[in-house]
Amino acid sequence: MWLYVEDCDAFFKRAVDAGAKSTMAVVDQFWGDRFGAFLDPHGYSWSVATRKEDLTREEMDRRAAEFYKQFAEQHAHS
Repeated sequence: MWLYVEDCDAFFKRAVDAGAKSTMAVVDQFWGDRFGAFLDPHGYSWSVATRKEDLTREEMDRRAAEFYKQFAEQHAHS
């Protein structure tokens, strides 16, 4: 399940405090959202996000290219 909420950091913290397991820490993403994911105690996967900025297609493409370049470089050394 993917939810957009007003404050994903607070939502995420409440979920983890209530027994959910973090599967991806809340961080700013290249597409303009602040985003994180967790698994609830019943086994359901949740993704929570807060929209931080609206991007043009060109800006999102530029950021995506940079993200994947950095990802490849980091994993080339693993």
